[in-house]
Amino acid sequence: MVNIVHSPIAQCSVVTALFLALVSAGSICGISQYHHKDPWKGRLWAAIFGLVLFSVGVGAVYFSIDISLNAKIVLQQIMLFFSVQFSAFLIVAAVDDYFGRHSAKRIFYPLISAATVFCFIAFIFQERITLFAYFELPALIFSFFIYLRLELRTKPGAGWILLGVVLTLIGFFVQENMSEELNPGCPFDKDSAFYLFQILALLNFTKGIRKSLRLHEIVKGS
Repeated sequence: MVNIVHSPIAQCSVVTALFLALVSAGSICGISQYHHKDPWKGRLWAAIFGLVLFSVGVGAVYFSIDISLNAKIVLQQIMLFFSVQFSAFLIVAAVDDYFGRHSAKRIFYPLISAATVFCFIAFIFQERITLFAYFELPALIFSFFIYLRLELRTKPGAGWILLGVVLTLIGFFVQENMSEELNPGCPFDKDSAFYLFQILALLNFTKGIRKSLRLHEIVKGS
């Protein structure tokens, strides 16, 4: 028999996770109409949004069902894996936009493999904070400076993606450093706050990549 968690904090996390899942699915649909303009970039960003979708799907299960400690650890590790892969795919997207397709394809498999190794090490030593400091945070900072440079060069869509990276950074810092509840008695905790920042980030990512793919269509047609 499945036991539903009745904690207001957990229920709030489930609701925000489901909203994020809907936004992730909407982001995939939002770029699908431009997918044929640049199939490789379209698949790359669909994978980025898909990683978020799978992660929050696991998160919704984690917060909504009363399960054993071992099961919770497994679900945490799965969410961690998706989170780290999200950071790795974001690096590939940044390299693709700044250095070109050839460079992005060259680093794709080595980077994804490195991210997997980082996850494996974190699983063994249970060092989530270390993993954030040595992989996710550097990945996001790298993406930030790449898209800042592209925005200064007035590359269409770069500013929206830059804002998405900033919101993602804020969300990660909130989740890593904030106390369990934002205010005593408030069900809106650090996980709900993280999901909210991710929702805003995905909206900006989607707007940026759509603008970039539309430009690709214009360039090809000119």
